[in-house]
Amino acid sequence: MVMRLCVKRYGRLPTAITVDGGPEFRSVYFEQLLRCIELRKHQRPSSEPRFGSPLERLFGTLDTSFIYTCLVTPGEAHPGA
Repeated sequence: MVMRLCVKRYGRLPTAITVDGGPEFRSVYFEQLLRCIELRKHQRPSSEPRFGSPLERLFGTLDTSFIYTCLVTPGEAHPGA
């Protein structure tokens, strides 16, 4: 979804992607995909847990906002407002 949004918004794929240490990002298939679309992979260091904290906070905020938007009925005040 993120790749599709990048192409839609900017008309091209990004030149690099940053991933965590998850097994889905270490697979042969993922590596082949990155090579096919000429995308560099930057892996977050596993020994530095705060390395990705700004991004994780953004995901948490977006997730919370999405849940509130889905749960709040029209005309009702937003819990954070």
